[in-house]
Amino acid sequence: FHEDARPAPVMTGNTLSGNARLLMVPISALPDETNVLVPGDESWIGVRGDSIETDMTLGIWYPGTADEIKVYRVFSSSIEVPGGAVLTIDPGVVVKFDDDVGIDVSGALVAAGEADQMVVLTSDADDRAGGDSNGDGALTPPVNGDWAGVVFRDSANEALSLISHARIAYGGSQTANLHLDGAAVTVENSELSNSSGSGLAVDNASPVISGNDIWGNAADGIAVTGSAANPEITFN
Repeated sequence: FHEDARPAPVMTGNTLSGNARLLMVPISALPDETNVLVPGDESWIGVRGDSIETDMTLGIWYPGTADEIKVYRVFSSSIEVPGGAVLTIDPGVVVKFDDDVGIDVSGALVAAGEADQMVVLTSDADDRAGGDSNGDGALTPPVNGDWAGVVFRDSANEALSLISHARIAYGGSQTANLHLDGAAVTVENSELSNSSGSGLAVDNASPVISGNDIWGNAADGIAVTGSAANPEITFN
């Protein structure tokens, strides 16, 4: 258990079993496949924000078993993807965010699910995704703006980024569920809903935005600003 998001070495070769809470570590210290994480009382991994140190994948542990772990809960600060790095979120993974934290991408983010296994980025209070992770039943339902959202910034490897078959909900406390700030990222076949700002904000960028379901947002579904913006928007 780490109290804050300061960088730490990757966890290797450990057995963590029989615990009420699995672990709470900076994202830089997330365990690799040499660790054993089950059995335990909780089926989620706690993440303190901070920057990834190298390319990283958030995947499903023990898929299809009674010990499956597919939920990551993010606390303390936003996950940062630095220039040149790639963060991949596998199909079926659910990432839940605490108040006002999100993902800040200066490198590349690939959140590419499948039609029957969407990637979900949502509020920590969203029991619809991954169950009642915060353990409070229906006491705290999710609301628009529970978390910051995802921001992509102009980067040398932004062409690797992709949002596809993803559900991004209840963010927007800092602008939008998804903010493309000079970044030409393809956003397709996804749901962008329940933002306290826009569902999708495009600022001086020329992304491809196609086949998305955008609804329930407090401001625009898609907001386009900046003289250099030239998005291709179809079939949303």
